[in-house]
Amino acid sequence: MAVAHGVHVSEAIESQHAAKNTKLHALYAYYFIGLKQNQIALLYRKAPSTIGRWIDRYERTGAVSSKAAESQRKYTPEHREWIRDYFLANPLSFLDEAKLAFEINWKNDISLSTIWRILREYDFTRKARLEQQWLIVRRAIQIKEADIVRFFEELNAIDWTHSSLCFLDEFGLDNRDMLRRKGYALKGQELLFRGEFVRRPRSSLLCFIGCDGLEGTFLTEGTFDRQKFVECVREHALSGRVQKHPGRQSVWIMDGARIHCHHTIDEYLRDFGIIPIFLPAYCPMFNPIEIVFGLVKKSLRRWYAEGNIKPKDLPVVILSELKKFRRYDMRRLFKKCGFGANGKFNPGVAYKDITNRMTEPVQIIRKFLGMKTSPKRLSNSSMSAHCVAHLPHLAPNAVAKRLDLAMDKVLKLLQVIVHRVQNR
Repeated sequence: MAVAHGVHVSEAIESQHAAKNTKLHALYAYYFIGLKQNQIALLYRKAPSTIGRWIDRYERTGAVSSKAAESQRKYTPEHREWIRDYFLANPLSFLDEAKLAFEINWKNDISLSTIWRILREYDFTRKARLEQQWLIVRRAIQIKEADIVRFFEELNAIDWTHSSLCFLDEFGLDNRDMLRRKGYALKGQELLFRGEFVRRPRSSLLCFIGCDGLEGTFLTEGTFDRQKFVECVREHALSGRVQKHPGRQSVWIMDGARIHCHHTIDEYLRDFGIIPIFLPAYCPMFNPIEIVFGLVKKSLRRWYAEGNIKPKDLPVVILSELKKFRRYDMRRLFKKCGFGANGKFNPGVAYKDITNRMTEPVQIIRKFLGMKTSPKRLSNSSMSAHCVAHLPHLAPNAVAKRLDLAMDKVLKLLQVIVHRVQNR
């Protein structure tokens, strides 16, 4: 008798559950070849009662596996049609919102995976809203090695821990940033949704984050100027949450915006016992507050009621969402951006993360151009006709080659910079 890894093959077959494909072959043998149950049981080394259960389940439910049969019994065609109609009426809904609506309506629980499986059965796919499909953001990235070395040396020349770090930055919001960008629609159809097209007044926020969460928030209409920035900085420095170095929130890290960079501001902060350090230009991967801003916008997209919020209530909505981050452990974000718990800055940690994220825009644009392979293996016949309409001055392969060259240069430059900084 054959033996594999010390176990008889017959024992391995008899002790394991049959795969779905095996059950289908057994049903084929029963219905089309005409074999009896005991003959099929002998052929597949199963008990005749097991073969009988397979046949009985298939005749009762039309399903082969027990899980599929249970799902078919639990959720009727009426349930499935309700889920389909719900997403036809609310294409921008999240799966958990559909789950809650289903449980309220039918007084029956349902899992997110089941909702997604039902949507797939009806050929629903998740896609971007129509006005977002042809949006291409072009951004020039210029990273100077000397700037990163300067930041590395300044940070590692002082004593700090996670509790002594404070990151601050401004970001602007209006209703367009809160609109949901993706929804569900039938395969082959564009996602059309009637929503807001009126731009609300833009609000700007100056936020301070520490290792335990959001420490301070200041909101203004329009944008911050240097005078407003200094007033907010003074208020936060005197709030009682900031201590002299090397105390709590005594090392302030910010970008090199014009309103930040002035020798009087630097001297003013040092009078409070605060050490200001400026991030390298075009290096958001070293700033954890950028990740927090992304989480805030993601949260706002979930809870913002499109078309039902008055302009005067918009700041209230924003501040209510920011309250959720007041008690939020930021230590993992600090480590992700290279700020170790041992008080040392390692730019290589953030480099690995940015390398993975920087390849995503290239894949998105390639998809936009209808490109499934590398530009070197592309032929003119594989180009998308959309490129002619939206990028008439460049052929798709030329666009892709430029993107690849630019991305290679940036990634190689980051590798060189990180290697040199770590070896200093």
